[in-house]
Amino acid sequence: MGVNLGNIVPKEEIKFEDLKNKVVGIDAFNALYQFLSSIRGQDGSLLQDSRGNVTSHLQGLFSRTLNLMGKGIKLVYVFDGKAPELKSQQRQARDNRKIAAEHNYNEAKDEEDLELMYKYSKQFLRLNSEMINESKELIIAMGIPVVQAPSEAEGQVAFMCKNKDIDFAASQDYDSVLFGAPKLIRNLTLSQKRKINGGRTVFTFLEFVELEKTLKELNISHNQLIVLGILSGTDFNLKGVKGIGFIIFLKIYLLTIIIN
Repeated sequence: MGVNLGNIVPKEEIKFEDLKNKVVGIDAFNALYQFLSSIRGQDGSLLQDSRGNVTSHLQGLFSRTLNLMGKGIKLVYVFDGKAPELKSQQRQARDNRKIAAEHNYNEAKDEEDLELMYKYSKQFLRLNSEMINESKELIIAMGIPVVQAPSEAEGQVAFMCKNKDIDFAASQDYDSVLFGAPKLIRNLTLSQKRKINGGRTVFTFLEFVELEKTLKELNISHNQLIVLGILSGTDFNLKGVKGIGFIIFLKIYLLTIIIN
């Protein structure tokens, strides 16, 4: 869904020690896109082998997985299946943005502007079937389970978490929470800093989001939390409800409670 509930969802800072011997389900595509975005040269070029095949995703996957396993965390990688029809509008919008970014990148390349090349190169990331299969092979070779979701990986991870097949869902998005995952981990990386839009670097920490605590503090039901997501906009309804975001909706809802 790509929904951002960060402004209203209570978060708790935890340590990697808190995840020792715990099973964490990871949205594989979410992680692989992170690697494709961050592991590249100053001119925006991705890591490649001697034959010109992209290896940024494999380098990132191998390094991060080994580091997390070294901390005693048990991992399960879940891959996206067929995208829902409701996301077709979002996929088309993303494709259009990528085409525009690639055009800007080529112009920057002609002008030998390394800064702009790096900036635009991160805006037309593409994860193809070969990269996906390579990633699965690597994960399996490392002795880690791979789960192929029928559709949305985060929906599958949330189901596994609710079913207690895993202890935590892990993703940068809050989609898993809307799907009903009881426990979400964000920033599951050893790096404590990352770049955001505009090139600014921010420091991060390992975040724990608990669905039950979220609903209790907001004094809403899970269905109402889903409504907040819809109002603010998801991959299924790009811009949400015009003029109404989840902050405004929450204020209205809380005011209704006070009046009643």
